[in-house]
This record gives sequence, C-alpha cells and structure tokens, in this order.
Amino acid sequence: MIKIYHYSSLFERKLYLFPKEQRRIIIEEINLFTQNPFEKSFNTHPLKEKYQGYYAFSIDKNLRIMFRPKNSDFTEILFYDIGGHEIYK
Repeated sequence: MIKIYHYSSLFERKLYLFPKEQRRIIIEEINLFTQNPFEKSFNTHPLKEKYQGYYAFSIDKNLRIMFRPKNSDFTEILFYDIGGHEIYK
C-alpha cells in the first residue's frame, strides 16, 4: 500500500491537459492504485534501459502512468509522467 505520493511538475502539467471528466477518472484510478499497486488490472511493471528504476501502470489500453518508488517497500512514490506509449521515449 502506498502511503505517500507526489506529482512531478511534468505529471501535473500533463494531467491538467486532460478534459475535466477524464482527469476525475484518472484521479480515481490513482486512488485505487495506491491501495494495491500490483493489482493485476493495472499491469504494473518495471521499466528498462534509460528508465531503469521507474515503473509504469495502465489506466486503460492507451493511457500509462510512469512512477518511481522513493523506497524499497513502495510506501512512497513519485508519479513522474502520464500519457500514451510516447512517455517511454
């Protein structure tokens, strides 16, 4: 269970580009994610190469959130980026 989370400035800027209703859904999904980050439906997975140390999870088939744990037990994380597969480039 994630107890503390922060948003990067990049994440905040991109989040507010989404329409209000979609933003509300994203925030709801983030709240569910913090309760159980490795729930199968989120498809949480570690990233490789230049994003080693980061993880990503899926909101839907086209929307991903990239995050970085601040400690080894995942009780504190930083939401780093949000978007489609382009966030990995």
